[in-house]
Amino acid sequence: GNHQVVEMSYQRKKDFDRLSFLYMLTGDSEKLRKMLKISNMRNDIMGRYHNALLLGDAAERVAVLEASGNLPLAYISANLHGLVDVA
Repeated sequence: GNHQVVEMSYQRKKDFDRLSFLYMLTGDSEKLRKMLKISNMRNDIMGRYHNALLLGDAAERVAVLEASGNLPLAYISANLHGLVDVA
């Protein structure tokens, strides 16, 4: 299909979750990084975690978990991904 039309529609509706999923499906990690920055600016914790998960960015996931107050989960995630300096 024509995913550019879908992209424009999601951008106009400001449907950030679906837009992130579309970028993940199309393999556009650059735009997915931009979505992560947008969710940072919007102070959207779930959006940050969701985008970090789609990007495979373990360090960002740990940072989001710490920022949301989930310290035990952040510690487990950091150890699991070998981020011992963060843990």
